[in-house]
Amino acid sequence: MKINRAVIIQCRLSSTRLPQKALKPLGGKPILSWVLESMKKVKADAYYVATDRESYPIINEICQKNGFMCFAGSLDDVLDRYCSLIKEIKPSIVIRATADNPFLFYEAAEDSVIEFENKNKGKGKCDYFTYSNLPHGSGIEVFSANSLLKAQSDTSSQYEKEHVGPALYNHKDSFVCLFEKPSKDYDYPNYRTTVDTYSDYLHAIMIDQYLSKKSFVPPYKACQIVEACESKVVQNPIVLIPSTDKGHGTGHLHRCLQIAISIPSFIYIPKDATLPGINIIIDEYMKMGLENWQVINELPQKDYPAIFVLDDFNTSSEIFEKLNCGKSIISIDEGGSIHEEIDYLLDIIPSFKIERKANFVDTGYIQKPKNVRSEKSDKISNILICIGGEDPSSFTIPCVKIFSEKFPESKITAVGSSINNSNLENN
Repeated sequence: MKINRAVIIQCRLSSTRLPQKALKPLGGKPILSWVLESMKKVKADAYYVATDRESYPIINEICQKNGFMCFAGSLDDVLDRYCSLIKEIKPSIVIRATADNPFLFYEAAEDSVIEFENKNKGKGKCDYFTYSNLPHGSGIEVFSANSLLKAQSDTSSQYEKEHVGPALYNHKDSFVCLFEKPSKDYDYPNYRTTVDTYSDYLHAIMIDQYLSKKSFVPPYKACQIVEACESKVVQNPIVLIPSTDKGHGTGHLHRCLQIAISIPSFIYIPKDATLPGINIIIDEYMKMGLENWQVINELPQKDYPAIFVLDDFNTSSEIFEKLNCGKSIISIDEGGSIHEEIDYLLDIIPSFKIERKANFVDTGYIQKPKNVRSEKSDKISNILICIGGEDPSSFTIPCVKIFSEKFPESKITAVGSSINNSNLENN
């Protein structure tokens, strides 16, 4: 069968900024699957993924599930990879996309091919065509297959061999290359939809979450992707950072998890968290609505424009430095040295002998019992000891000992998760 149009998507698994980014899960499937589904919407006679030999076994499996053929070629010389496939299948037109763009404007891609074909009618000539001003990561390129073969024979530039397109548009004396402004439906140059870094990946997750919550079905239309990019949820992502250290109790974690199941947000749980029972707690919140995508084990890079919410008890300067390029930093119950530099501070209960000015110091919101005694009694019959709920610093037992010595005739009731009979007997 004569092949006129061939969709060829380049993909490799040896990326360095975000390792194996094409396999990163997004909405329950790898990013590569998103690209293949989008490009299947573009009319063509052949659909291929061009990868390297080492990546081939894994990539081929995804291709088969999505109706694509898989071709293995050079790892670093992507231009040669394309040209080797061109020599094998002999298409007239090559439609190029990359495997790290899950939110392609497939309608604009089809329009691009039609424009390319129209410009080659009659005496017209066009070797390369693309729309400029699309979101970074939503566009494709259209080539004359013969022009790609000529460009390969002409160039010795490693950059051009790696990036393909420059082998033509850097040599406009030899090739007719057109960059045209798209219709207003696609003209959004300030948005970014590619997945090249970890921050891009988190951004892609938020785009998908916004659209899936609205019951849109992927591959998403251009207007839907634009709507997501313009939404407050995507433009102002929230990253919750609770304390996960042993000895700080689980209150910080519970508070952040409750926020996470209420609003779309990420919650940072480091791989080396030492808080006892942390996985059990997270599993319980999964049953209450927390989703897998929300739990991240790596902090975003400085270019991620997030609102960071710290509930870390004593945030280290190292963590703070990593977050200091975000949109805002909100801290809850902060006892560390960063209190002068954060944007918003909320004290749950101001620290004892606090050395800084707290933003909430009035404890009037803590309601006293209505039947509180107004007269003091010399005899204390009953003593209730409850310190911090979980008592992460194990103050309860020493307090029991002190009060039992001072009030030997009193009945002492101690409440705490770390108390057992042996503790009381030994103390």
